[in-house]
Amino acid sequence: MQRMKSERVSSIEQLRTHVLAWTRLVEHAVEENLNYEPVPLLALLDNLSYPDWFVILIWRGDELCGFFPMQSIRLLPLPIDQFSSLFEDHFMSCAPLIHKSHTAQCMAAFWEWFNEGPTARHYYVHEVFDHKPFSKLLMKTGAVQEMEKIDTHNRASLNRSELKFPDYWQQIMSGKSRNSLQRKQRKLADFGAWRVEYAENDPLQISRLLQGLSLVESQSWKGDHGSSIASHPALFSFMEATAAHAAKSGRLMLAVAYLDDKPAAAQYGLINDGTLLIYKIGVDSQWKNYSIGHILMLDIIEHVLQNPAIDHIDSCASADADMFNRCLADRVVYSKYRVASTHWPARASLQVIKAARQWRDKR
Repeated sequence: MQRMKSERVSSIEQLRTHVLAWTRLVEHAVEENLNYEPVPLLALLDNLSYPDWFVILIWRGDELCGFFPMQSIRLLPLPIDQFSSLFEDHFMSCAPLIHKSHTAQCMAAFWEWFNEGPTARHYYVHEVFDHKPFSKLLMKTGAVQEMEKIDTHNRASLNRSELKFPDYWQQIMSGKSRNSLQRKQRKLADFGAWRVEYAENDPLQISRLLQGLSLVESQSWKGDHGSSIASHPALFSFMEATAAHAAKSGRLMLAVAYLDDKPAAAQYGLINDGTLLIYKIGVDSQWKNYSIGHILMLDIIEHVLQNPAIDHIDSCASADADMFNRCLADRVVYSKYRVASTHWPARASLQVIKAARQWRDKR
């Protein structure tokens, strides 16, 4: 069996030299992650700042078998190196790319890198879903490490069913709520005809719809707080490049709702491994009393229920996001882990952290 080796890459120029091998790995990855594919990740790193990022590449000869984007962090005041999966902002998945024909060897090479040298290490892994391949590999191949499940969260989601949209709508909303929303829709019609346009594989249309999203978002509280897309041109460039890339393989969900020809609400999401991950939403605040964000979300659900390429919707929002909770009937659960290297300071500190957490939880 050919031995695998690891390589640490920490510059965009170095990453670009590996695009061909990286692209082949994407085609054979055991778990899809659009965020870590060459076009989206390079566009992100080109446009936005991620201090101390690096990627661990796992090679089998000239074949790239593992791609682990990481970031140096310091969450705890400990004399050990601390890393996390690259997940700060703008990432909806952090599952590394691992070749499906070499999973065990690839993970063994990654843990060998993690445990090498004299320095103790902690590795924080975000958004691990128990039913996904990476979760199973993490649990199976990380047995030599001390590991802690830091926390578990849930957020609104939708598991695709055979229900038609009218039946689903009746299930998730009471008759009173449906009547209230229909009254708002009738009042909204006084200001213009409501229509929703969905992006296709057309760069000019994608750019136009992204401009619509940027416009409505800037007319909400995000515009007032300087956190809108319009306030950050580099963010728009990243989103545009990623959207065009995703659209080529039918993995873009970009919807803009119009009143006549004026954008009123919009959503941008990526379809990753059959799941629609909602990334950005925007609502013109002048229409907030008409629940147009809620109305658009229901339009998108109806659209998804007719699309066999999408099995799930994940809000990617906090558990208390009211609009998503009212529209999406299910929940998706994800966990975060802390893994210690085999160095005794790393293992000992993690044991102390776990004991302190258990003591705190019992109080």
